[in-house]
Amino acid sequence: MKPENILTRTNLRVIALPLGSIIFILFFDFFGGRFLYGEISALRAQVALAKQIESSLAQKLQILQDFNQSAFISDKVLVAIPQDNSSLAVLSQIKKKAQENGVALGQVNVGKGVAVEGAGSYADITFEAVGELATMVVFMQSLSKTAPLGNVESVEIGGLGAEIIYRIHWAPLPTQLPSLTDPLAEFSDEEKILIAKLTALESAAALTLSPQPPALRKNPFGI
Repeated sequence: MKPENILTRTNLRVIALPLGSIIFILFFDFFGGRFLYGEISALRAQVALAKQIESSLAQKLQILQDFNQSAFISDKVLVAIPQDNSSLAVLSQIKKKAQENGVALGQVNVGKGVAVEGAGSYADITFEAVGELATMVVFMQSLSKTAPLGNVESVEIGGLGAEIIYRIHWAPLPTQLPSLTDPLAEFSDEEKILIAKLTALESAAALTLSPQPPALRKNPFGI
């Protein structure tokens, strides 16, 4: 019986060695395979994200190129809706349109700016206008076609003229840029129509001073 027991133990040892190796290999393959699969999945996710960023950047680059080709549109929109109080430019437009339509202007008062949360700021310009009623109606209609953007808030007619309150608007530019991965939405048809109307407004002419020749000075010695 002893030789049989020894043979059995020997056989078990012989079998146990390769069996342990096989189990180790299977164990390594299982966990190693899961690790490699996780690495491959993470790599695929990084590649997909990189492609998404590349596509978004290409889209924004194209938009910037188109914007660069039509920068005058942006300039006109910024004139129509400026960043700061545009009272001086609006006063220039009021005086110009009054002169064109034969309306005499009286006392003019510019109110303080009022900030509205989420809607920019505004200020009221109050002035007296003297002229025929039909002429003043045409004058007020002409103001709606000028930039910076404004609107006739109220009209109080009395005597030979009227007291008009003209409200002007402005708003700061956005201070935060969208993320690189966020796609840019195209303008809707309504937004395109609005932009077209803003760019069609008549801008105030810039005031320029022509250079004057130097004045001749008299010789203090009489020579």
